Amino acid sequence: MVRDDSYGDERWIEITPPDHKVVLVLSPREADEPRREVRDQLPHSDVFFACKDIQQTYTELTERGVRFPTAPEKMHFGWWAMFTDCDGTRYALAQW
Repeated sequence: MVRDDSYGDERWIEITPPDHKVVLVLSPREADEPRREVRDQLPHSDVFFACKDIQQTYTELTERGVRFPTAPEKMHFGWWAMFTDCDGTRYALAQW
């Protein structure tokens, strides 16, 4: 486990293998609990993409036609941006 933090009623749990090339964010919920609605500021996917230089990655992906609802922004945990696929599914891009 890399992180287990609480933010109000929400809990943020991250796990990663030793090489840190993949980070999985877990959303704990009861078996019969429906998935909660996702706010516009959050990704739909629990798969996050990390990069070493978010500004450079943002520029490269934008030039290739990837759509970002907003430019990367500095958060308390690092840099954060979201991009969308052709179906409008939001994915997270982060620089930790």
